[in-house]
Amino acid sequence: MSDKPVKLIVLSDPARGKSFELTESFIRIGRSEEAEVSIVDGTISGIHCELHLQEDGNYLAKDLGSTNGSRINGDKFTEKTLVNSDILQVGEIEILYDREGATPTTVRSEAGTRVLDLEGTVNTVIPTGLGSLDPTKKSGKKKTPANKSKKIVFGAIGIFSIIVVVMVYQLIANG
Repeated sequence: MSDKPVKLIVLSDPARGKSFELTESFIRIGRSEEAEVSIVDGTISGIHCELHLQEDGNYLAKDLGSTNGSRINGDKFTEKTLVNSDILQVGEIEILYDREGATPTTVRSEAGTRVLDLEGTVNTVIPTGLGSLDPTKKSGKKKTPANKSKKIVFGAIGIFSIIVVVMVYQLIANG
């Protein structure tokens, strides 16, 4: 292995900022305490994926058929080699793959573009929003039952308010 440490740095809450130095040639990532990189989060499988050290010093990431899948820089994968600055996403948790001494780190994730120093601290966050005009990428808020419920409730309140205003107007007009 290279004399430069390789690290995984968690970018997502609740484990944001937690760092794991990769010292073994085989690393398991998951929710289980048996995983070398253990992150307690309901969107991560017990053993979610594995990392295998390659001759070039980078790790090959392998998804283990996890329920919520794995992504590198937003793209789903089954097997893919990590390189400096890649964002590995397991479940909903984003993790920076950092090889110290490599080129400066600029990464892009669904949350936005992050410019990081080699220590992993965020210097700038540039929201993606309209920044990415790629028509193949989905943007905006995720459609969830909670968002739909909110729309229904606010719509009903709006309609009820209009009815009350019309009734009060009629009462005043009819004296």
